Amino acid sequence: MPFTGSSSHTLRTCLDKAATKRVLQQHGLPTPAYAVVYHARTFPALPEFPLIVKPLHEGSSKGISGASVVHTPAALQTRVAHVLEAYHQPALVEAFLPGREFTAALVGNNPAITVFPLVEICFTALPPGATPLYSYEANWLWDTPAQPISLLPSPIPSPTCAAELL
Repeated sequence: MPFTGSSSHTLRTCLDKAATKRVLQQHGLPTPAYAVVYHARTFPALPEFPLIVKPLHEGSSKGISGASVVHTPAALQTRVAHVLEAYHQPALVEAFLPGREFTAALVGNNPAITVFPLVEICFTALPPGATPLYSYEANWLWDTPAQPISLLPSPIPSPTCAAELL
């Protein structure tokens, strides 16, 4: 059946954050250190704090809130337990990288790939006290036409985009 969008293989891979990270690493692309946690009291080797805890198999910021960024072992254990209970799936725990956040859309297949202008998430548009993170709330509740959180196109000059993001 004809369709638009990514293949079922791509969608399946992208909805498994650990699989996506392995593919990125296999192609030499940097990705934050991570571990997959299956039990709230048994942790594999983890990167150093601060960390971010996400459901392994969700998209569109589902399961990500200000509480997802943890700074202590107690907060980590609480958040992992929350993900395991609320989403009935493992938690991805990875190094939290503060700073600017961008979305890059690509359409096509090699060699005919079109890269669209970068979209920057404007953390200064978040409510006062909100964690600078593209959380579920930022993605679905706070981003409104009157107060947009996404800047399109990003204010990064085009020739420097790739260099600044890597």
